[in-house]
Amino acid sequence: MTYAEKRTRAHFQNAFIKMIKEIGYSKITVRKLVEYADYNRTSFYRYYNNLDELSSEIINYIVGTFYDSFDKNSSDYKNATSQIYANIYENRDYFDLLALDDTIPQLKEEFIMCIEKILDEGIIESDEHEILNNKYLYSFYAHGTFGIIQTWIKSGYTLDYKIFSKYIYKSFTHSIYINPKISVFTDKNL
Repeated sequence: MTYAEKRTRAHFQNAFIKMIKEIGYSKITVRKLVEYADYNRTSFYRYYNNLDELSSEIINYIVGTFYDSFDKNSSDYKNATSQIYANIYENRDYFDLLALDDTIPQLKEEFIMCIEKILDEGIIESDEHEILNNKYLYSFYAHGTFGIIQTWIKSGYTLDYKIFSKYIYKSFTHSIYINPKISVFTDKNL
């Protein structure tokens, strides 16, 4: 791919992201996008067959960037977590889409599945690894992590990513205690 092709694709992506933030995904058409991007339809169709293809490219970028930011060889989870959230902050124009209601379909689901994949691959370990090696707990942690990230994004990234990463680190390294006196969960139910 030539530099000009990369630049044009990046321009369409940036225009698409800005439009999603301004009017929502559901209101965007190819016609509106090319007008907003100040290109013509022929240029758009040279690179994409439809908006779904452009959406997939953005989903793959967000999920791929998040997944690749995990240092799978690091034994320092605290530092690795900080790198992950520095990456989100550096790519916030893309990651902002996770906090919108009218965003790219399947983006949030794909992102949560990425977190589950990271957990399943054992990239994040715990002293209680046998307990964490459970698809239900992976789902719980993935949705919780997504919720924390989404809250951070919605706050406008008000916490520095280093401080924010400490919250994530604590959420993964501390066990959840359920008071048996008030819990609806009992050994009989589990």
